[in-house]
Amino acid sequence: MDLKEHYDKISEAARAVRQDSLLDSAPLEAAHAAIGEIRLWQEILGARPEATIFDQIVSALELGLFALVSGLYRQAYGSLRLTVELTAGLCWFSTNRLDLAEWQSGERDLIWKEITNEDEGVLSPRFRKAFFPELNEERKYNGLNKKLYRELSEYVHGNARTWAGQDDIKYDEQLHRAWFDRLGTYMVVTTVLLSLRYLQEVDDTAVGKLAPYLHSRVGHVAPITKYLRERLPPAPAPASPAPASAQGGAATPETPATPAPTNSPQGPD
Repeated sequence: MDLKEHYDKISEAARAVRQDSLLDSAPLEAAHAAIGEIRLWQEILGARPEATIFDQIVSALELGLFALVSGLYRQAYGSLRLTVELTAGLCWFSTNRLDLAEWQSGERDLIWKEITNEDEGVLSPRFRKAFFPELNEERKYNGLNKKLYRELSEYVHGNARTWAGQDDIKYDEQLHRAWFDRLGTYMVVTTVLLSLRYLQEVDDTAVGKLAPYLHSRVGHVAPITKYLRERLPPAPAPASPAPASAQGGAATPETPATPAPTNSPQGPD
C-alpha cells in the first residue's frame, strides 16, 4: 500500500466514524454551546493580558471535538486535558504577571502541581478568600479539577487502562459519551473558577450577560446564586391601572374623539 492509499484508508475510516458520531446531535450541540460560553468570558475579559489564552482554550476544545467525532479518541482526551490545564493557567497568570510574561516568551512552563496547589493554587482557600470570600467553604472544586486532569492524562501518557479497548479509528460509544461527561465536569469547574476569579471585578452589564449561564451551570453553588441575586435585583413590575371599583364606578369604554368635520375643498369663485 502506497502513502496515498494509506491516508485515503484512514480518511475513509474517519468519515465512517463521523456518521455514527453525528447520529445523536444533542451532546455535540451542547459542546458547541459550551464553547460559546468560553467565548463570552473571553469577550468580557478581553482587555486583560491573560485573556489571550482563551484563544488556545477554544482551539483545544474545537480540535478535541473534531478528533472525537473522527474516532481519534486519544487525541480528543488529550485536547480536553490541555483545555483544563490552560484554563487553570489563565487564572494563575491573572495574579502572576511575571510568570505570564515568561510563559509567553517560552522561558517558563505551566506547572500543574503549582497552579493547583492546595494552599496557593487557583482554587485554594487563599485564592477564594482574596477574590470571592463567600466561596470560602466551597472546597471540593480543586479536587474535582485535579481528578479530571489525572483521568485525561492517562490517555496522554498511554496508561495501560487506556489500551484495554480498541485504539484504531472506529466508533466507540463508551469513549464518545465519556468525553462529553468529562466536558460537563470541566464546564462546572471552569464556571466556578472564572466566577471566583472575575465575577466581582466585572461590570453589571457583563454579569447580566453571564447570569443565565451561571444559573444553568452552577445554580447549585449557593454563594454564586446569592451574589447574582444581590448584584442583579429583579426589575420592578410595571404599575397596574387601578381597578374600576377603586375609581368609584363601573369602567366604561372610552369613546374615541370624533374629529371635527371638514369642509370639502371648493373651487375658485
